[in-house]
Amino acid sequence: MDGSDTQLGAFLYIPADRCENYAVCGAYGTCNIDKSPVCSCLEGFLPKSPKYWDSIDWSDGCVRRTPLECNDGDGFLKLTRMKLPDTSSSWFNKSMTLKECQGLCLKNCSCTAYAALDVRGGGSGCLLWFGILVDIREFAEGGQDLYIRTATTELDYLKKKRHSSKKKLVAIIVGSTLLVVGITIVALSHTYGRRNSKTKVDL
Repeated sequence: MDGSDTQLGAFLYIPADRCENYAVCGAYGTCNIDKSPVCSCLEGFLPKSPKYWDSIDWSDGCVRRTPLECNDGDGFLKLTRMKLPDTSSSWFNKSMTLKECQGLCLKNCSCTAYAALDVRGGGSGCLLWFGILVDIREFAEGGQDLYIRTATTELDYLKKKRHSSKKKLVAIIVGSTLLVVGITIVALSHTYGRRNSKTKVDL
């Protein structure tokens, strides 16, 4: 193979899993290989540069929709099935409970997220993040729980949004079920009617 073939091979190489690329979705962005596009902002966050984001350039990442309030004005949004963020700006303690971990994070305005250090047995230990969160990934199953620091007003909004989405999903499921049942009844009635008509003709 000559040099041109080598260059062509390198040019055509595309990673099988884009989410394996470090921080591919930028700050506060999460990657999910099962979605298209693979990158999205965490709940409560918006693209920092919408124009570039829509052009599949996620390097600028996301920013908070609602600024943190710090003094007793923040809470935490629980995200499940997550690959935890890069830990270069994190701190851990092996003996703390998850509740103590949450309290410690709330006391420090620079703390942006927390999680259990050890997920076995319901979770134990404490892992805190300070500053920007990067290299986050969402799995279809497995992963860990991650608690993102969020302004209370934003939490209220997200809870209402989630509740509304669940109600819409239930309505869609119920509507679809009723439609299928209705079609089945009509089909059975039509079949039964044809059989009765055929029986009368034969007689």
